[in-house]
Amino acid sequence: MNAYQPRNARCSRSTGLVVLLALSGLAAGGAGVAGEAAELAVTATATAIDVAAAAQGLAAAIDGEDDAFDRARSGCDAVAAALPALKSSMARLGDSPEAGAARRQLARVESAAGGWLRNCAAIDEARGEILALHDAAADVDARLPALQAQIDLAARQLAESGQPASQAYLVVRQMLLLERIRAGARRVLDAGPDAVAAADRLARDQAIFVQVLDGLLRGSPESSIQAVTDAVAREQLGQVREQFDGLGATLSQIGRGVVRVVEVRAAIDRQRPQEGELIAGLRALARSLLAIR
Repeated sequence: MNAYQPRNARCSRSTGLVVLLALSGLAAGGAGVAGEAAELAVTATATAIDVAAAAQGLAAAIDGEDDAFDRARSGCDAVAAALPALKSSMARLGDSPEAGAARRQLARVESAAGGWLRNCAAIDEARGEILALHDAAADVDARLPALQAQIDLAARQLAESGQPASQAYLVVRQMLLLERIRAGARRVLDAGPDAVAAADRLARDQAIFVQVLDGLLRGSPESSIQAVTDAVAREQLGQVREQFDGLGATLSQIGRGVVRVVEVRAAIDRQRPQEGELIAGLRALARSLLAIR
């Protein structure tokens, strides 16, 4: 993967903390090399805050929060812009042992930042797909209640019209299967350890739903399903079939997206230890810079 490319080098920082550090004397009152080193220490500390802010955004991004991607990108951009700026500025700090130690610490920070920024890029690249998948799940949530209500009407009609109890049972089971389909779609997007298995179950549940519904409408000797003969119930079930056909493409989109959400979850999981290493390294860099006199 190519090196991380910040979209905007003028990223917003945690200015409140920077001002607090400045007022506490870390960046104020110094002169010459020591003063410049203190200012760079403030930058290193602010960059550590940017790492934490980006990590929070990245963790929320998998849940489909659009602004979480914005927060993550802003923090990642800030880190990507700050490190070369620090390196350039530190060239002016002279050749003292303390300055050498600070440069070596910056090199360690840059090494830690490499993988972290690559994961930033990987997650950001998946933004459109992740948001589209969560939109699809929201569409499923919005449309299933109407389907369930229609199935409930069909079940009542079958019971009231004296149709075989086995048919009413199958229709009620379809309503429960819809709820399982809804939950399965959400499990796929949770991108947990069973996400791939959840996607497989989602596809099977879709197929079972359609098979049973078609059996009720047309009859299915191989599945021991008798065709519904009541005209009202048939019309209601036909409407369910039509509505579910419209939903099928959305459910298939979610199932196909499992690989992408798992990849993004893995990238976020890789970020966690890298985040801690990077923050600790930046704090150590700030301490090294403050030791320069």
